[in-house]
Amino acid sequence: PDCRLLPIQWESSGRSLYISDSKLLTVLNYIADKVDVMSNSWGSSPTYTWESLVINRIKALSQTGGRRGTGIVFLWAAGNENCLIDYRSDQKVPYDSGWKQKLDGSWEWKGVKTAKVFQHNLSDIPGVMHIAALASTAKRSHYSNYGPSISLSAPSSNSHKYGRMRVKGLGITTTTGKPGGVTSIFGGTSSATPLVAGVAALVISANPKLRAHEVIEILKRTASKDLNFTGYPKTQPSSLNSDVSWDVSPIAPFDSGNFQDIGSEDGSWSPWFGHGRVDAADAVAEVQRLLGNTSGQVKFQGSSSSDRSIPDKNTLGIKDKINCNKTFKIQSIKVHLDISHTYIGDLIVSLISPAGKSIKLHNRNGGSTSDIHTDYDNSSIPQFIHLLGEQTQGEWTLHVQDLAAQDRGRLQNWSLELTGDEETEIYVEENLGIIIPDNVANGIERFLNVSQNGQLREIEVEVDITHTYIGDIRIALITPNGTQVMLQNRTGGSADNIIKTYTMVNTSILQTLQGEEINGVWKLKVSDHAGVDQGKLNHWALKITPV
Repeated sequence: PDCRLLPIQWESSGRSLYISDSKLLTVLNYIADKVDVMSNSWGSSPTYTWESLVINRIKALSQTGGRRGTGIVFLWAAGNENCLIDYRSDQKVPYDSGWKQKLDGSWEWKGVKTAKVFQHNLSDIPGVMHIAALASTAKRSHYSNYGPSISLSAPSSNSHKYGRMRVKGLGITTTTGKPGGVTSIFGGTSSATPLVAGVAALVISANPKLRAHEVIEILKRTASKDLNFTGYPKTQPSSLNSDVSWDVSPIAPFDSGNFQDIGSEDGSWSPWFGHGRVDAADAVAEVQRLLGNTSGQVKFQGSSSSDRSIPDKNTLGIKDKINCNKTFKIQSIKVHLDISHTYIGDLIVSLISPAGKSIKLHNRNGGSTSDIHTDYDNSSIPQFIHLLGEQTQGEWTLHVQDLAAQDRGRLQNWSLELTGDEETEIYVEENLGIIIPDNVANGIERFLNVSQNGQLREIEVEVDITHTYIGDIRIALITPNGTQVMLQNRTGGSADNIIKTYTMVNTSILQTLQGEEINGVWKLKVSDHAGVDQGKLNHWALKITPV
């Protein structure tokens, strides 16, 4: 819910989707403040390494990047070579299929290529997860890479890497992008990875305050370990070649998929499956459990005992309202219904939020059963996740419709319980109207004091400046610790006025302030660096959310 895709189209720097360091860096800079999750279904073996500029950028974005300034979850397909990820072996391990396509389109067996050193330097970044593939039999897909850097696994297809044997497993059915096009043979770690990306987005939807590393921890902790650890028989000799001693994967010490205690806080781990198969339901349930354990929560409870008749076979139905006079962001919802009716299969009952989102509580189920006396909550109505994070204040509407003739009923009463975090935002402001001296580099400094203690999680800076040529203006924010960030640096040319709220999304340099102590005097420095035009600072404010 409330998730969108941002596809990135780029041109390969060579064969087989080879992407250069500069191209990846360009993409990373583009998405830096636009996404919460980056799914990458491409890579290579046995070597897949990046320059330090790329590595450092991914590290930084995994901590403070993204739309929310709380880090980007980076996912990479583990690869389909039935080989190791990031390991030095004492024996030769195949990393291709052994087949080569001829000019006429046919294939011939040329023998597998092997290596002893498998290098993947993204593996050292805590904010990156490599995703392995699972067959529909719950076994490791035969082609799926394995080893010390596998983080999670997800359902995909199955096929024999060397095309020499039949293995069981269904493909993934999906659209092809062409009109009416559907395929049932999509697969690979390239299909497993975006599946995990979707679950990560679902987790963030359940609690948008989660940082990227917290999303990763939740996915690992809740991953299912109900998997099939059976291996595959080795490739059999044939007319292609009688010596098949090259078929060694998975090699020791990764020749078993059993889960092991590696001392990780995220639970046991397998070299085939990582921490297990991604589990959307358990991941969201864990988010909700953590939200339920949060201190400083606020609650709204309201009820209505309208005792109204429900018109028979009438799509308009009746609407009854509960007004919520508290303002906070929703974390959980509970609705209780008391409806008397002689055939509840006639009824549709929906809850409509103040923002206009409608969630069905009862959708013509129950057949000839009489009456509804039921509690609905986040676990019984998964669609409530669409309302999480919304503001509570306003009219909540219960819409009851009877869509079939003969049986009749009444809405006797209903109640609504909303739970969320107590608002912890700190807001300080100054309204003054002070002249900004023309063409004076030192400009003016203004001060706001924050008396609360804590570390900064999010910040917004409101600025209202009247000026006839904003290209003259520089604006800098200075924290109590002395850190200075430039909000405006002589951009905008001849445009009038700066009336803007600088956020971690539209001004990414503010992300560097995360973790700083908020207590003390904050400064705003405004200066004019060219003659003729003059202006004044009318208002400035800070909105700070502590950790």
